[in-house]
Amino acid sequence: DTVDSPEASGEAIAQEFESHAHDETDHADWLPPAVRPGPMLADIVLLYWPAGVLRQALLPAGAMVTDTPGRRRIAIDDVDVLIVDYMAGGDQATGGRLHYRNTAWGYEIDVQSVEVVP
Repeated sequence: DTVDSPEASGEAIAQEFESHAHDETDHADWLPPAVRPGPMLADIVLLYWPAGVLRQALLPAGAMVTDTPGRRRIAIDDVDVLIVDYMAGGDQATGGRLHYRNTAWGYEIDVQSVEVVP
């Protein structure tokens, strides 16, 4: 199979995750309809998994994963699918603050990770 567009690859990634999830999901009323559970789960993987693992997993879709200090870029045919900017105090391994643009699904999100200590 070939992927003709970043949108199609984003959908393929999300469908793979959704196929392993329960058929029923909760969706917060305050979230826009474009923010769906399947793509959000896929985003979490793309944000935090090691680049080498992602490269192997996304190879069949023709996606390229590029990590540079403070940034991760996932693209197909040099067209951005996901761009992550890790802010000061955060990185791919530890979390912290980040901003990402999911161009395949058409949204941007700011994330603030905090460690909860009992």
